Amino acid sequence: MKKAITILVISLLSCINAIAVQSGKCGYDATWVLSDDSVLTISGTGEIKKFDIDIDKNKVKEVVIEDGITAIGMSSFSSFFELRNITIPNSVKTIECEAFKGCIGLTNINIPNSVKKIGCEAFEGCIGLTSINIPNSVKTIEKNAFDACEALTSINVAKGSANYNSIDGVLYDKKRKWIIKCPGGKTSIEIPNTVTSIEYEAFAGCSGLTNINIPNSVTGIGYRAFEGCTGLTNIEIPNSVTGIGNDAFDACEALTSINVVQGNANYASIDGVLYDKEKKTIIRCPQTKTSITIPDSVKTIEDGAFKGCTGLTNINIPNSVRQIGWRAFKGCTGLTNINIPNSVRRIGWGAFKGCTGLTNINIPKYVTSIGREAFSGCSGLTNINIPKYVTEIEENTFYGCTGLTSINIPNSVTTIEKEAFSGCTGLTNITIPNSVTEIKDYAFKGCTGLTNITIPNSVTWIGGSAFEDCTGLTNINIPNSVTWIGGRAFEGCTGLTNITIPNSVTTIGNKVFKGCTGLTSINIPNSVTDIWGWAFSGCTGLTYITIPNSVTWIGGSAFEDCTRLTNVILSDSLTYIGEAAFRGCTELTNITIPNSVTIIHSYVFAGCTKLNSIVCKSKNPPNSGSEDTDFIYIINDIAPPTTTIYVPKKSIDAYKTADGWETMNIKAIESLNKK
Repeated sequence: MKKAITILVISLLSCINAIAVQSGKCGYDATWVLSDDSVLTISGTGEIKKFDIDIDKNKVKEVVIEDGITAIGMSSFSSFFELRNITIPNSVKTIECEAFKGCIGLTNINIPNSVKKIGCEAFEGCIGLTSINIPNSVKTIEKNAFDACEALTSINVAKGSANYNSIDGVLYDKKRKWIIKCPGGKTSIEIPNTVTSIEYEAFAGCSGLTNINIPNSVTGIGYRAFEGCTGLTNIEIPNSVTGIGNDAFDACEALTSINVVQGNANYASIDGVLYDKEKKTIIRCPQTKTSITIPDSVKTIEDGAFKGCTGLTNINIPNSVRQIGWRAFKGCTGLTNINIPNSVRRIGWGAFKGCTGLTNINIPKYVTSIGREAFSGCSGLTNINIPKYVTEIEENTFYGCTGLTSINIPNSVTTIEKEAFSGCTGLTNITIPNSVTEIKDYAFKGCTGLTNITIPNSVTWIGGSAFEDCTGLTNINIPNSVTWIGGRAFEGCTGLTNITIPNSVTTIGNKVFKGCTGLTSINIPNSVTDIWGWAFSGCTGLTYITIPNSVTWIGGSAFEDCTRLTNVILSDSLTYIGEAAFRGCTELTNITIPNSVTIIHSYVFAGCTKLNSIVCKSKNPPNSGSEDTDFIYIINDIAPPTTTIYVPKKSIDAYKTADGWETMNIKAIESLNKK
C-alpha cells in the first residue's frame, strides 16, 4: 500500500513539473523552454526571433542560450524586468537592436569574443548594469546601445580591437578621435586632445557631471550630445568648434551659461547665451535664465532655443526675427506674455507647446505657417486670431487649450487637421469659413463647451471622431457637399437632438452616432448603401427608424441598446444584417425582415424581451453565412416562448428543417393576415 502511495505521489509531482514547464519556438530553427525554476533555455541554430506564444516575462530570472544560436534578434529580451543572469555562447555574432532594452534587473553581462555587432538601444535602460566589456571581435556599435544606463561607470574595450578604444571606462573609436559614449554613472571625465568629435548623445543622461572641459581639438558637437546632463552648470565652447547639433544642451536644467571662446569663426555668446557668429541666429539660451535681451541682428530663433526655460516670464522678440523654430519656447511654463513682431513669417512645430502660463499672444498678420502642436497645451490662452495668409491649421495646433473660448479662422484656411482643437473644453462657438474643404480626424474631439457649429458647403470630408464627445452640441447641419463622415465622428454627443444626413453621403461609418442619447429622430437619405457597425448603438432616445431601400448592409451592433426603439422599417434591398444589430432593443415588439435578406448573423435580436413576432419574407431561410452557425442559440435567446416566426406558407417545411429555425414556432404569413 505504501509503495502504491509513493508511486502516486511521484506521478503527481511529475505532472506538476510538466505543467510548470513551458516551451515553444523563437525562430526558424530555435526553440525555447521555460522551467519551473525561472530559467529560460534557448536551443537550436540561427537567430532568436519573436516567441511564438507570450511568455510571462516577469517569471524569467535567468536566460541560457545554447551553442548554435548565431544572433539575438530585435527586442528578444526587451523588458524582461526580473532577468538577473544571461549566458551567451561563442556562436553568437550579433546582438540586435533593443535586445536587452529595459532589463532593469541585469547587473552584469559577458559578451563573447564572437560578437561582431551590438545594435541600436541594445542595452538601453539597463539601470542595474555597472560595467560592460566590449570584446575585440566587435566591429559595430550602433546608436544608443548603452543609453539610460544610469549606474554604468565603465565601458571597457578589449586590447586588440580594430574599431574601438576606451580610456577610463569611456568609449571611443580606435584612434580616439570620436568620443562615442560616456557611461551614465560617470561624475568626471578628461577628454583627450586627440578627440575631434563629440558624437550623437555621447554624454546624454550623465546627470552626475558638474563640469566638463572640451579641448581645442574638438570641431563637432553632435545631436543631443549633453542632453539630460542635469548637473552641468556651465560649458565653454572652444574656438575649434565648427558645428553644434540640435538639442546639444537639451534638458540641462542647471546650466547657467554657454560661453564661446573669442576667435571662434562660427559661434558667439552674449551673457552666456549661444548664437551663430554673426548673431543672426539664437541657438540656445541656458535653462536657468530668467531674462534675456535678444539683439536686433537676430533673424531666426533656432529649434529648441528656449526650450524648458521655466523661469522666463516675458520676452521681447525684435522686429528683425522672421522665423521661430521647432519647440523654440516649448515648456516655458512661466511665460505669461510674448510679443511676436510683424516681421515673423513662420512659427515652427511645437514652438509654444506647454506654455501653460501664456494668457495672450498676438500672431502677426504676415505669418503664413503655424506648425503642428505650436500652441498645444497652452491652457491659459483665452482667445487667438489666425492671420489671413495661413492655409492650414495643422495637427494638434491648439490641442488641450482648455481656456480658449473663441477663435477666428480666416477664409484662407482650407484644411483643419487632426486634433487641431481637440480637448478645447472652453470653446463655445466657432465659425468654419467656406474655404475649408476637410475637417480631419479628432479635429474638435472633446470640445465639451461647443454648443453649435456651422459646417459650410465647401466641406467634403468630416474625419473620424471629428466631433466625438462634444457633449454640449445640440444641433448640427451637415451640408450636401459632404461625401464622407468618418467613424465615431459624433460619438458621445449626448446633447445632440437631431441631425440631417445629406444625400451626398453613401456610407454611415462605424460608431458615427454611437451613444448620442439625446437623438430622437434621424433621416437616412436614399443615397446611403451601408450602415456600419455600432453606427447608432446606444441612441436611447430613438423611437423609430426607417432604413431606405438603397441600404443593402447593416453592420454588427448598428442599433444595439436603442432601448426606446419601437418601430423599425427595413430596406427592401437589404441582404445582410450583422451580429447583434438590434440587440438590447427592449421596446421592439415586431419586425419584418424583407425577402432580400440572405444573411442574418449572431445575436441580432438578443435581449429584445418584448419581441412578439418576426415576419421573415424570404422563401429560403436566411443563414449566418457560416457553416458553423449558432443561429439556433440566437433565436432561442431573443424570443420568449410566445414568439412566432411568420414565413411564406410554401417555405414552412424549409424553415422547420433549417439549422437555427427548426425549434421555433413557425407559422404562415397568410395566417397573420387573417388576423
